[in-house]
Amino acid sequence: MRAVLYICHGSKNDQTNKQFQLELEQMEQYINAPIQITAFLEAEPSIIEGVTKCSEQGATEIILVPIFLLPGVHVIKDIPNEVKIAQRTFPEIPIHLGEPLGASEQLILNTQKRIVNKRLKGKEKREAVLLVSHGSRYLEASNTFTYFARELENRLLELPVFESYLNSNKPNFESELRRLLAADYEVIYLVPHFFSIGFFPEKIKQTASYVQGNQEQTEVIYVDPITFDQDIYANIKTNYNRTIIR
Repeated sequence: MRAVLYICHGSKNDQTNKQFQLELEQMEQYINAPIQITAFLEAEPSIIEGVTKCSEQGATEIILVPIFLLPGVHVIKDIPNEVKIAQRTFPEIPIHLGEPLGASEQLILNTQKRIVNKRLKGKEKREAVLLVSHGSRYLEASNTFTYFARELENRLLELPVFESYLNSNKPNFESELRRLLAADYEVIYLVPHFFSIGFFPEKIKQTASYVQGNQEQTEVIYVDPITFDQDIYANIKTNYNRTIIR
């Protein structure tokens, strides 16, 4: 009997973790697996606790699906290390690890739609998009984010797309926003590359408000962060399907 274990980052805020669990319960409409459980890298239930629950419910195969946007340290190092522990603990159960959302077609399309929904109508203006990610010391994460930005720019046609990071990588978000504000853009669409659940989107909004200050010649329009909608559920299902046929 196949089980799916969704792996999220986890938060010190129990309400945040419960919200992820509630959102991922909707995956039962998209994936036909009798056992579906959410676990966390930095909260409870942990990955090994999640695998144990799957085993107790009769799982004979477990598919682990990381609910992460980019392949940073957690995806490349931390989760695989936890999987190795689980495989040693339950050697009789095949455990397969899937991929993060990455620069998938569904996620690019989802971001494009969120930007288009916020675009000003009427008079043509000089506009730009500023994407904001967390940042990682792993090159795989920044390479994926750059690819994501270029593909998004191709879809948006006349809109230039710039990348920025909160931590680790350059350009720094605050510095890049200041640079764009000093340029002659009339509108900047600020796009958090984060799930809406958690504090980073609000932190980005507050930082942007502080940086812009009383500067009024450029309008900064905040684009909604990533929510669990049909595009994201489809993205998770695609990653699951790729894992089971590997």
